[in-house]
Amino acid sequence: SKTTFFYHFDHPLFLTGYLAFINDSWHFPLAVTDNIYPSSNFSIVWTDSIPIFSIFLKLIYSIFGFKLSNPFPLWYFICYVLLAFFIGKIIQLRTNNIAVYAISVVLLINTPLMINRMIFHSALSAHWLIVASVYFYILNKENGYNYLNKHALNTGISLYIHPYIFTIVFPVFFVSIIYGFLKRGFRNVKTSLFIFSSLVAVYFFAILSNLNMSGNSFRRPDFIKYGAQFNSFFCGEAPNPLLNRYLLCDPPYTQIHHEGYAYFGIGIIFLSIFLALQPKKHLNNIKQNW
Repeated sequence: SKTTFFYHFDHPLFLTGYLAFINDSWHFPLAVTDNIYPSSNFSIVWTDSIPIFSIFLKLIYSIFGFKLSNPFPLWYFICYVLLAFFIGKIIQLRTNNIAVYAISVVLLINTPLMINRMIFHSALSAHWLIVASVYFYILNKENGYNYLNKHALNTGISLYIHPYIFTIVFPVFFVSIIYGFLKRGFRNVKTSLFIFSSLVAVYFFAILSNLNMSGNSFRRPDFIKYGAQFNSFFCGEAPNPLLNRYLLCDPPYTQIHHEGYAYFGIGIIFLSIFLALQPKKHLNNIKQNW
């Protein structure tokens, strides 16, 4: 890991949190370190240092004395392997053709989306969680909702990697739970609900800290730019006064990769076009796949 790739953009923040954590004694909550803001109950959740991965590496270091100074290469390797695995599982639901399987996996794991996230944000490179969520949704739908426990586990684990990913995969799990309940009753979903609830409870009580930094609080000068993430597509670089009033478009509106949060808006536009061209066909597709 001699490359400087891992020391650009947000990586120094993640690496700082990880190194502070692994070079400290154990605390409770488990993700807390005193090497950043001592005695402030500071958790590496706040540095986006992938808590479940950092805790695992610290456990290895505590038991075997082996420490990774730079965890990013291993993390990205794991993300690529798991992404390929779950892409392959989805493809296998539709075809057993080895050539189609191999070509599809190679093409899909090399999409620019994955590379873009690697450059800017290590935790958000865990695209395999999203693909796995889609896989478990399809698997449950086609097999009488017999795999809800695995879906619950995948959804719960996403919270230990990054809350953003959790907000993406949770709605998919929620829909699966609702359909599982409607089709087979509460007995079919109670175990998966217990697994999911337990993982969420452990995260909030044993991982996430109640940060106490009253004397050390600060705000980055560009903090406000993150307010544009979820409405950036509609705000644009020069927002319409009417949109600005109702969507609260704050400057600088759109910025480089933050525009990625606008994909939902693009999806709505394309869906509207398709519906206008063939409304009956696409409404039936939505109904069958909801």
